[in-house]
Amino acid sequence: QIQITDQYRFNFINQVNAEAIKPKNFKAVIDFSYGGASQILPPILGRLGINVVALNAYLEGHRLDHDPIESLRSVQEVQKIVPIVNADVGFILNASAEKILVIDESGKFFDHQQLMIAISQLALETYHFKKIAVPVDANIFIEEICSKSGCELVYTSSDHQGMMNAVINQKV
Repeated sequence: QIQITDQYRFNFINQVNAEAIKPKNFKAVIDFSYGGASQILPPILGRLGINVVALNAYLEGHRLDHDPIESLRSVQEVQKIVPIVNADVGFILNASAEKILVIDESGKFFDHQQLMIAISQLALETYHFKKIAVPVDANIFIEEICSKSGCELVYTSSDHQGMMNAVINQKV
């Protein structure tokens, strides 16, 4: 019997072009925030040839809900470590791995709007989607990106449920 995590890893690896990623020898600093992703992601990233400097990479239930000061401390820590270890990127995952913060190779923090623009543009250039959904607080620049790509833009509420409803009801 295959365990759920093994199946998840298998499916994940089969959705990416591992042979294109491996030769890049990427290096990433990842703060797992004591969450479950620390048990799932490292083997996936290892199979992709990504060298990971892992922080807070063990389960610790009483620390799963970071307070804002702890989150700021995590950002500052990753900002310092990324350039020191010559990493290509830094990530801070929340404990449930539903939210992500990104730090570039120089230690600069990407705010969520910058990240949303970059990911939207990359997704449209790579997959040529005809429709995407973004939260109502998305930067207006995404409208321009969608317009140039001939992509319909659907706005959702700024919570997980809004995005899931758009996927189910609007076939995004």
